[in-house]
Amino acid sequence: MVPEAEHQWERIAYLLREGRLTRRELLQVVQVVMGTSAFAAVAAACGRPSSAAVTLPDVTGIEEPIPVERRDIFEHVHQPTRLQLVSESVAVSGVVERTTYNPYDGDHKVYVKLDPQYEHLLRPTNHGLLVAEVIATDEPTVYIPQPGEHATLHGPLVLDRGHDHWAEIHPCWLITTDSITGPLEPRRTLRVEVEAPEEVVVGRPWPVAVRVVPEHGGDGSGLTGVHLFLELIAATGVTVRWKAARTNMLGEALVRLASLVRAGEYTLYVHAAKGQDMGEAEIGLRVRRR
Repeated sequence: MVPEAEHQWERIAYLLREGRLTRRELLQVVQVVMGTSAFAAVAAACGRPSSAAVTLPDVTGIEEPIPVERRDIFEHVHQPTRLQLVSESVAVSGVVERTTYNPYDGDHKVYVKLDPQYEHLLRPTNHGLLVAEVIATDEPTVYIPQPGEHATLHGPLVLDRGHDHWAEIHPCWLITTDSITGPLEPRRTLRVEVEAPEEVVVGRPWPVAVRVVPEHGGDGSGLTGVHLFLELIAATGVTVRWKAARTNMLGEALVRLASLVRAGEYTLYVHAAKGQDMGEAEIGLRVRRR
């Protein structure tokens, strides 16, 4: 599937999750996707992964990656249940054909024509290219190569049920080249200011205002084009809501988290990145019964 089509289906799934389609629009979507291969992609993106059995690629003899310390390989990955794990860590190489940025989940996608010794990892739905996804929270430390560069991609190999079980590295936590031999050094130069109601009633949406400014110096003006990734985490540690956004010309973004149906204590985690510049913020929130 070409990147433009992927983004269209991801946008449909996003609108379905957020409840922003009218009844008439929803019926039109159902009529279009029912009975097509795209239906599986939309269903998986909405959190309903396919249960069809598939043959896993053979990773015997695949190069071990440069180790990167992570508590959980799928930490901060959007809806990891849609990913079928093949190997927790691999390193594969090839020539980069293109890269894209997905504004709906904050991921960078790197499309790679694999070197011959790794081509057996691909599935027919890959259409000859491996996809490596750099998640939003890794943006400051992972080099995004240019088209035509030969690169080695490090991370877990998975099959994505949302894309007809194509093979991808997700999350891709390290990309190396002849000149880039390790993780980039992040710069903690962004101050993230968050305003949100401390308490909302069950079923009510949660408006969150975010502003990003330089941590030190400057005239206090906000920074435009900063990538934001928000996670609402329950007391159990489970992410119950997520959102990606980008700051406007004033360095601001207004994000509305979908309604919650369960009362309790939550933590809102906000990650901001612009290249290697980054900043983070956390605030406590409460949902109460009516």
